[in-house]
Amino acid sequence: SSLVTPNACCSTLLAAGAAFHERFAAALRGDALDDAVLDTLDLAFSGALLRAGVGELPYEQLAERMGAVAAALTRGPAT
Repeated sequence: SSLVTPNACCSTLLAAGAAFHERFAAALRGDALDDAVLDTLDLAFSGALLRAGVGELPYEQLAERMGAVAAALTRGPAT
């Protein structure tokens, strides 16, 4: 259950989250889509947006930092 009452703002945020999820899924399809990796990217991205929103992470660094997260996740375990 949600802590907020659904409204137009929430609908917009949910739609944006779904769009990013679909983009992540499309990018990973060529790598034998792993649901755990996709879930982790979704959570990392939402956390990064939150950190940027409160000023803890500059928005300018968001793409580079998420690129590093995605690379680490898709690289697989270190051997």
